[in-house]
Amino acid sequence: LLIGNIVKTFSLQGFQAIFLIIRLQSEVYPKTHYSLSLSNNEVILSLANSDKKPLQVITDTPFESINFIDKTQFQRWVGGVNSHRGKVILNYGGKKGLYSFQIDDYNQTMILEEILPIEFDDIYEDIYKDEPLLIVAKNNQQEILQMYKKTKEFRFTKLFKTDAPIYLRYEKIDGTQGWMNRQGELFDDI
Repeated sequence: LLIGNIVKTFSLQGFQAIFLIIRLQSEVYPKTHYSLSLSNNEVILSLANSDKKPLQVITDTPFESINFIDKTQFQRWVGGVNSHRGKVILNYGGKKGLYSFQIDDYNQTMILEEILPIEFDDIYEDIYKDEPLLIVAKNNQQEILQMYKKTKEFRFTKLFKTDAPIYLRYEKIDGTQGWMNRQGELFDDI
């Protein structure tokens, strides 16, 4: 039996109950439920027991608001708080940037690291073959995040899902349309 962070085992052999208590460190068997809520530039870490801690956001970048990639203001997870890593979008002056974050519960901070600077019109997540796909947009052009990070160029004016589950439909900047498979290969329409 697990009660709190204490494991209690017992045996009924010979009609005797033998109890063995072993204390577990939360790092070995973390089971606490956490949630992180964002509201403009305020970040609140909540524990399962309703304790709420405001976190100071650590970044060199000015921002007006912050939200998770899926456009929500709330995430929940089970496990150690300091092991939780994620991504957020910072908004400033109508532009967006992508940042990774790590929570430092001891110092009550949320430390941000820049992935993309705040210069994009949109950064959004789309679901492609049951996997999240990040798309960045700037000046009416779009690209998949992984490819943009490699080339710093945009190839598309439109990227969108279709009924074909393993392909994305695209329209290139030159007007050519086609299909993209999961490996990123492009198949222009004939």
